[in-house]
Amino acid sequence: NVFLTGVTGFVGRLQLGVMVSRLPKGCKIWCLVRAETETQGLSRIRNACLEAECWDPNYEKSIVCVCGDIEKPCFGLSIEKYLELCQNIDCVYHTAANVNLFNAYTRLRKTNVLSLEAIVKLCTTNTLKPLHFVSTLGQFPA
Repeated sequence: NVFLTGVTGFVGRLQLGVMVSRLPKGCKIWCLVRAETETQGLSRIRNACLEAECWDPNYEKSIVCVCGDIEKPCFGLSIEKYLELCQNIDCVYHTAANVNLFNAYTRLRKTNVLSLEAIVKLCTTNTLKPLHFVSTLGQFPA
């Protein structure tokens, strides 16, 4: 089971398609998405992928929507949901970021820096989990 942040972003939505096609059959991709319900979350993911022309309806079989917020402690999840996530995840792909370079550091800090605390906590709770940190800026060399 894989945990993916930033699934509705520029890199994350493409990464989802690659994961679905390359991970073993039956593997679940737990996608953190800002939404009130799993239905809304799946809709946000679907719309982001449709916009990028990379949606396949078969993706739904692999997606587990985790309704939360990268900027909140424990992703804004209840303790029970957070512990369930910690127990079920084997690997983390942290793609979420605020990439508006015109923002002041104070606006970028919560998403781009402080969110790593919750990510590292997830990776070290119950069992150690590999962390793959993705930087959107690395996609566009100067």
